[in-house]
Amino acid sequence: MSYLVLARKWRPQRFADVVGQDHVVHTLQNALNKGRIAHAFLFTGARGVGKTTAARLLAKALQCAQGPTAEPCGTCRACLDVTEGRAIDVLEIDGASNRGIDQVRELRDGVRYLPQAARFKIVIIDEVHMLTVEAFNALLKTLEEPPAHVKFIFATTEPHKIPITILSRCQRYDFKRIGPGDIAARLRAIAGTEKIEIDDEALRLIARAAQGSMRDGLSLLDQAVAYTDGEITAQVAIEALGVIDRRVVVEIVDAVLGRDPNAALEAVGRAFETGIDLRQLLGELAEEFRHLVVAQVVKRPEALIDLPERELAGVVERSRTVDGADLQRLFAMATEHVDALARAESPRLVLDVLVARMASMPPYLSLAELASLVERIAGGGGALPGSGHDGSPRGRTPTGGSDDLGRRGATAAPERPARPAAATSPRTAATAPATARPAGRCEVADEEYAAPCAPTLLPDIDPRWQSAVATVRSQHPALASFLEHGLVIGPRDETLVLRFEQTFYADAVRDQDNLKTVCAAVAEQFANVRRVQIEVGPIARHGSQVSIAEAEAKIAEQRRSTRESEALNSPTVKLAVEIFGGTVLQVKEA
Repeated sequence: MSYLVLARKWRPQRFADVVGQDHVVHTLQNALNKGRIAHAFLFTGARGVGKTTAARLLAKALQCAQGPTAEPCGTCRACLDVTEGRAIDVLEIDGASNRGIDQVRELRDGVRYLPQAARFKIVIIDEVHMLTVEAFNALLKTLEEPPAHVKFIFATTEPHKIPITILSRCQRYDFKRIGPGDIAARLRAIAGTEKIEIDDEALRLIARAAQGSMRDGLSLLDQAVAYTDGEITAQVAIEALGVIDRRVVVEIVDAVLGRDPNAALEAVGRAFETGIDLRQLLGELAEEFRHLVVAQVVKRPEALIDLPERELAGVVERSRTVDGADLQRLFAMATEHVDALARAESPRLVLDVLVARMASMPPYLSLAELASLVERIAGGGGALPGSGHDGSPRGRTPTGGSDDLGRRGATAAPERPARPAAATSPRTAATAPATARPAGRCEVADEEYAAPCAPTLLPDIDPRWQSAVATVRSQHPALASFLEHGLVIGPRDETLVLRFEQTFYADAVRDQDNLKTVCAAVAEQFANVRRVQIEVGPIARHGSQVSIAEAEAKIAEQRRSTRESEALNSPTVKLAVEIFGGTVLQVKEA
């Protein structure tokens, strides 16, 4: 009798044997128990996670002599026929090799006939996404309204390639990747039954190399068994399967974090000599950086990092000695170069340079630290580390701090320069139009100093008109925004003339309800005004006469120009430009 590989020999024959897909098994069994069985199912997920196995189990549950049942007996003729692949009413088709419209037409014609020996006629199409568009279209009508005796079960690794018209007619079940712990436990049970001697470290390596696929894990175990006549140890697994020893990864990561490029490059060289796939090695490095980041930011890293307790403790301990921003930069560098390494003609060259850069990279300097450092230099407190002014590189303490020059909070903040008098907004100024507020001292809650208050800065606008607009704003903000574009003329002969250059604003104010609101506000401020007249046309300005909107824009521009000039002439900014050899391109208001 020919040898049957472990992946086929140990294919689950009961729903209870399916590993890592409890959500799918539970839903299918509930549907079978309640008799709510759909006519079409779609099983999606990565390779080797149990899609085809679940399809066959569902077929057995539907065809079982005791069924439809949530757990097929496995001993009746219908169950045995499905298990052995000879059930004439269960058609299992490979979508990759039967993808044309002619094959689908034959299938469509065949399912019209009643089953010959079982309860249903079941069609299982594996890799269904490989069907052509024409084949899907030919299947569509039958899938939408199939005969009562027909059940379709589709399986695919790429559901995005299936037309939406097909997806909408199926119940979809997404199979998850199986966790390394679940794979290792299943492999341990199978190894015990098969009398295979294997240690826990080797099981862990195989489970990680399976990358969520139970079938891949069984195939790797089969390969390791064939490699040795004795016990399968971690070293055997590494030699037989080409998996990466985590100790190599940790050695490289420790050298990078210790800023030791020589040790890091030597570790990469030893890994290369053993025949390790360098792209896979870089992926493992990225994963180790990810472990360190997770260990820093979560309270229970064991829930997110699948490592033995001893190794997890080492990750947590190392994460406490490294700055989080540095780890994130290293992770980004590793992931960004995975594809470049795969395309490179000499992957070793790419990895060597990358690892050397990682190990030689200066510690992360945040913008806050940089600003603090430049301010200190501007005050004569020292020179920028690494700039050549003092010749001493900047370092960090193991706890993620820095040396005296860059330590957070080590340098007292320089005294704040006095702020210039700020222009009062027209909206604020309008609330007190009669007299300008005298200069005084403002109480600013979030500042440590007080600056002189500025007087009202709309001298060319009648303060009574400003108050009238403020009153309107409290009732009708949109109307007030229209009034700000009008120029007040008068009052004359008990009439206040409000002229607009744009018809849009004038028409909005002329609205009957709006005009009543304006008249009431104007009457409160102008003692002798009885009417408001709206005009449209060019405005002949007298002197510096402007509208509120124009005054506000003028003040904003003056303020922007003043702040820009202050920023460009700041000693701190000038020193930063000199040190970095840069140019100020733009000044933005903070």
